[in-house]
Amino acid sequence: KPLPAIFNASTDVTIKLDEIAAKGTYPLKLTIDKVNGEANSEAVANEGKFVVFNVMPKHNPVMEEYTGTWCGWCPRGYVALKLMNKYHSDFIGLSYHNGDAMEVMPSTNFPSSVSGFPTADMDRAFGASVDPYYGASNSGFGIEDIWKAQAKKLAPAAAAVEASYKDGEKKIAAKATFVFLEDLTDADKYKVEFVLVADDLHGEGNSWAQKNYFTPDSKEELMFDEAAPFVQGNEKVVGLHFNDVVMATTRLTTGLAALPSNVVEEVPVTVEGSFDVDAIKIMQDARKFRIVALLIDSTDGTIANGAKAPVTGSEKTGITTLGADKQDCPVAYYDLDGRRLQQPRHGLNIVRYASGKSVVKVVK
Repeated sequence: KPLPAIFNASTDVTIKLDEIAAKGTYPLKLTIDKVNGEANSEAVANEGKFVVFNVMPKHNPVMEEYTGTWCGWCPRGYVALKLMNKYHSDFIGLSYHNGDAMEVMPSTNFPSSVSGFPTADMDRAFGASVDPYYGASNSGFGIEDIWKAQAKKLAPAAAAVEASYKDGEKKIAAKATFVFLEDLTDADKYKVEFVLVADDLHGEGNSWAQKNYFTPDSKEELMFDEAAPFVQGNEKVVGLHFNDVVMATTRLTTGLAALPSNVVEEVPVTVEGSFDVDAIKIMQDARKFRIVALLIDSTDGTIANGAKAPVTGSEKTGITTLGADKQDCPVAYYDLDGRRLQQPRHGLNIVRYASGKSVVKVVK
């Protein structure tokens, strides 16, 4: 298949080999000896290793979206998350909100440096430089192409996660399991982050209304049914239900967990983490929380693999709706001098709600 004549163009090539009976590492030498049927005068042998495994781990790319209901172009991300979850049951999405009722951290605490909204990253490999809908292009549903390309890349380990409510409803306990393809003596370069995610968040008030710059003329651009609420000509869209919303991360609480230095191929390695339920900012329905486990390569900060699972146990404890009023929940905390706080502190706090009202509260 001819390559397009552009910088950094790439294509897939299939090379058929004789069957290899045993797993292991084999030497690999690849030389491009002809170009367009002509001898390649600059042919150089590229040497590396060729690894054969009994089972290939599934690579689950992780899309991180940065958004806010105040952002008129951010409906692109809302639509993209809907579509990716619809078409790919194994899709993992993490939506970080800024400046609205679903914000749980300032943008300075985002895992990627974000210079504008909306934007997205995939496996933290693109520096939050891709559009959550278009991907790397200016048109079309390009984010799916990036996700598919990442899914083809080899993951160093298979990943799985499980989570449940413990101690009544006071804690959410998570356990991630990783099975590596080969022995490693430097596996401690891999860190584990647990992310708590909520689905079906909704509410009333200005902070829950999605600003919208799209018009009926945008139907050709956003041609999917999921975009229907945004192509009616409304400057604000109300009544939306938001999914994949990040509620908490151990990166900002207990920190990243490290794997042991030495791991043995195909021997499971487990890592545990937890979240305090009382510290979760928005708690609408206990049945609609998920845990995402991220295996992070600390040498470059990329996500090597991910896994997701629902938080179970709410049916045993009997909890469904947890705490805060979904229609008017706190969206920001300040001290008495007006400085914004990441979370309420002991003593007097100014609490701003989604409806816009502010009150002074005592936190004991």
